[in-house]
Amino acid sequence: MIRVTFHFYNILADTAGIRTLEKEFGGITHLIDAVQLLSSEYPSAFKAMLLADGSISNYLKIFLNGQLIQENDFQIPLANGDVILLFPAVSGG
Repeated sequence: MIRVTFHFYNILADTAGIRTLEKEFGGITHLIDAVQLLSSEYPSAFKAMLLADGSISNYLKIFLNGQLIQENDFQIPLANGDVILLFPAVSGG
């Protein structure tokens, strides 16, 4: 089992009603799988964050252990103690 901490920010946190969440995963879990699982648990919060094919939209910026994750890195396997920050795009002016 691995334990991962997620931090939700901006409208994502407001819509999900949560700012921090710890999840346990059994076996190998990739970053994309974890985000897709969160989207199924908090569908209204993630509705603009994932595309119809399940891929992550440009509206969601993800940091894994302080490093900005690029699209080609979404298949990174998670490790025990990882911290994932989820930042949705914010508009305004």
